[in-house]
Amino acid sequence: MGVETTGEGPPEGASTSPGAAEPAAPADSRYRVLGEIARGGMGAILRVRDDDLGRDLAMKVVLGREGASDGSKAIEERALVRFLEEAQITGQLEHPGVVPVHEVGLDAEGRVYFTMRLVEGRNLEEVFRLERYLAHVDAVFERVFGGSAGAR
Repeated sequence: MGVETTGEGPPEGASTSPGAAEPAAPADSRYRVLGEIARGGMGAILRVRDDDLGRDLAMKVVLGREGASDGSKAIEERALVRFLEEAQITGQLEHPGVVPVHEVGLDAEGRVYFTMRLVEGRNLEEVFRLERYLAHVDAVFERVFGGSAGAR
């Protein structure tokens, strides 16, 4: 794929630092950004509206480097390759537990993205927090009543 890895990063005013505003889709994009779902070291997951098909999707965008030596937010080639491999491999999988990839592309600002089905629910951190809470409740129940809450 002929993707330029040293071109411009997010549009002016968009930041890739944690807690920053989500990258905005360009005005001529078919996708309208509704908000940021999550952010990691390599990319951000955005909730977007596909205005052509009238549905909400998740869009993963690759983030540029903070503090690049040339002052740009250029994408490291290795990170871009990993991002595109993730999209391609995930797009080839067909399993109920794998979120399907719909499209891979470059937006008008030159950012690489892929879109996928939006899955509503808890994130993994919330699941772990709930599991710890339930384990605590079970331990309290056992101390108070002499048995496990799960053994009711």
